[in-house]
Amino acid sequence: MQSFWKSFTKTLGVLSAFFVILLLIMIVPKISGNYMDLPQEKYEFIEGNKSSLNKIVILEINGIIASQSKLDLPLLNSKIIYANEVEKILNDLSSDFNLKAVIISINSPGGSVSGSNRLYNAINDFKQNSKLPIIIHTNEILASGAIWSAVAADKIYASYGAMIGSIGVKGPSWFVYNEPISMQHNYFGPRVSTLKGIDYYQPYSGKSKDIFNPFRKPTLEELTSIQEMLDSIYERFLNILSKNRKIDKDYIKDELGALVFESDAAKQHNLIDEVASLDTVKEKIIFSLKLDEDYQILRVKNTSSFIEQFSNLNFLLKGYYNNHINSDICNLSNQQFLLISNYNFSEC
Repeated sequence: MQSFWKSFTKTLGVLSAFFVILLLIMIVPKISGNYMDLPQEKYEFIEGNKSSLNKIVILEINGIIASQSKLDLPLLNSKIIYANEVEKILNDLSSDFNLKAVIISINSPGGSVSGSNRLYNAINDFKQNSKLPIIIHTNEILASGAIWSAVAADKIYASYGAMIGSIGVKGPSWFVYNEPISMQHNYFGPRVSTLKGIDYYQPYSGKSKDIFNPFRKPTLEELTSIQEMLDSIYERFLNILSKNRKIDKDYIKDELGALVFESDAAKQHNLIDEVASLDTVKEKIIFSLKLDEDYQILRVKNTSSFIEQFSNLNFLLKGYYNNHINSDICNLSNQQFLLISNYNFSEC
C-alpha cells in the first residue's frame, strides 16, 4: 500500500508539473502583453552627452516586410519587419519634443505589397507630421519593397557593398504538367512523366477557382487578369519611386528594371543619396543640425516586458514568439503577389 501511494504521488507530481508548464505556455504571452504598457526604458544610450536634451534616435529593423503579425507580436526581431510596430514606434517618437532626427537602419529584401506600402506611409506620415529629418541607412540590402518604403525618407544612404534595387513585382508561379501519365516520389522529390494517357480532374466551385491547378494550362483570360494586377502594383511602385527620388518613369522601366545594383551604381542611378557608413551618417546629421557636442544618440531597444526577465519563463516566450514569427514568414511566402528580391523561405 505504501509503495502504491509513493507511485501515485510521483505520478501526480509529474502530471501537475506538466499542466503547470502547459498553463504557462498559454498565459505567459498574454501576461507579457499586459505588461508591455508599463513604464520602462525604451531606448539605450549609444554615444554623445547623456545630459543633452537633443536626441537622435536609431531604429534598427531587419528581415522581410509584413503589414503586421496575426498575433500582433510586440517586438522587433531579425527575421521580419512588422510595419505596424514601426508605426507605433514612430508615433511614440513624434511626441518627444527633444527629438531632433531619426535614423532607420534597415536591411531587407522587401516583402508583401501591403506591408511595404504601410511602412512607406508610416515613414511619410512621421516626416510630414513631425517636420523632423528621417534618414534611411542600409548596411547590406535594400531591395524591392524595402526601396518602396525607404523613398519616403528625407535621405537614403548605403554602406559600400550594399545591394540596392529590384524594382518589380513578383506574381504567382506554378508548374504545368501536360497530359501526365504517372507521378512518382523518390529521394529527390516528386517526379512527373507527361505523355498522353492519364486525365486529372478536380471538382471546384466558381470560375477559375482552380487557376493554379498544375495539371492544366491557364487560360488567356486568367493570365491577362494576373498581369493586370501585377501591372497595377508595378505602376504604383514606379509612381512612388519616380516622385520621391526624382527619376523619370521611363528610365526606371527601361534602364533600371528589376536589376540589383551595388551601392556606387545605385548612387549613379539616384536610388540612394550617398555611399556612407552609419557612423558617417550620424556625423552628417549632427553637423547639419549644428549640435556640436550637445547631443545624445539613442537606439530603440528590442521590446520586452519585465516578465521576460525571469530566466525560467524567458525560454517559453522565445519559443512562443519564434514559432509565430516563422508562421508569419511562411504566410508571406504563400502570398501570390510580392515585392521581394530573392529570399530563401527555409523556415517553411
